[in-house]
Formats: sequence, structure tokens, C-alpha cells
Amino acid sequence: MSGGESGTRSTHSPPMPGTHSVCTGMCPAILAFRLGLSMAKNISALAPLPLSDHGGHFAAAGIGGRRTAFFVYPKDDLAVVVLTNLAGANPEEFIDEIAGQFIPDLLAVNGGGLPLPVKRLRLALIKKNFRETRATYESLRKNDSAFAVSEEDLNR
Repeated sequence: MSGGESGTRSTHSPPMPGTHSVCTGMCPAILAFRLGLSMAKNISALAPLPLSDHGGHFAAAGIGGRRTAFFVYPKDDLAVVVLTNLAGANPEEFIDEIAGQFIPDLLAVNGGGLPLPVKRLRLALIKKNFRETRATYESLRKNDSAFAVSEEDLNR
């Protein structure tokens, strides 16, 4: 190496067709998840990972030390990996926003991450400029007897 060169070498391959990468090439973790995604279409294949409902988009998630996170959205054919070296970065709290770049329904501005009943109520209230809250809720209940918003759902 000559005096002005860095000691770090980088080898990047071009992104796999049909994938998106925020790396300057293909991140090995994204490549690994992309290759495994077709096998993960069956949610039971992800059984060892906790499965959570993100407003109708189910995600199998792995998080570690509040520095790293990966969510696999098997029905949406998407996996998101966040790796940081910052303690307390909490990527599990913003990973849906990254996924929302590919699945707009997951963006917070669209009610992403809210439980489905809360999301339905929110959309109905937006149409009415948040007026007639009780009447809106009662209207949703009248049209769907199973509709209910729990206190736990509201506090998420």
C-alpha cells in the first residue's frame, strides 16, 4: 500500500435484481435475507422469531442490545436490517419507517404500526376533522359489530 491509501479494502457486488440496498453495493445481511425470503413465505418457517402485527403487516423480528434489528415481512416480500454501533439507538422503534419506504401503509403518517381498530378509527376521524368522535366510533360499531378499540390498543 502506498502512503496515502486507507488500510480498509471494500469489495461490493452489484445489487441483486429486484432488491434495494442503501449500501454502496449489496450488504451481505440484506442479500442473505433476500435469498431466504422466498423460503420464508410460510410464516411457520419463521416460528423461532416473535411475530407481531404492524397494522395488518405481520413481521418476524429479531433485535439485539438496542443496537440492531431485523424485521422480515413475509407476506410483503420485504426484509429490513438495521445495524448500528450506538448503544440505545433502538432501531426496533424506527424500522417500520424504513419499511414504509417500500410499504407506505407502514409509515407513521399513514397510521403505520397502529392496531387495526385504532387505524380505522383514526382514518374515520380524519375525514371528519376529529369532530364528532363518539358518533364516529358508534357509527363504526354499528357497521361492524366486532369493531372495538381497547384501552391497550389506544395506549400503544
